[in-house]
Amino acid sequence: MLQLSKSKKFLKDIEKFKKGMTKISKPAMRAEYEQLLKSFIQQCTLIDNAHSSEYNRRVRPVDVRENVIELAKLRKKLNDLLN
Repeated sequence: MLQLSKSKKFLKDIEKFKKGMTKISKPAMRAEYEQLLKSFIQQCTLIDNAHSSEYNRRVRPVDVRENVIELAKLRKKLNDLLN
């Protein structure tokens, strides 16, 4: 089974986001960034679980569409804060 959390792209993004967090000096901005990163990881976990036969016998992509959209939004916000 393919897991988003084990994909090269996701792992590369996580590494980049964690490195980027160390460069943020403002405490308020850093706290916001940390929260976004936690949400990013949470959405990935929800998507993985929805595609797992252990949690759901039948995979229905429609059920996780909102999670995929939210994941994309969070990724964009994290990238924007790094730039």
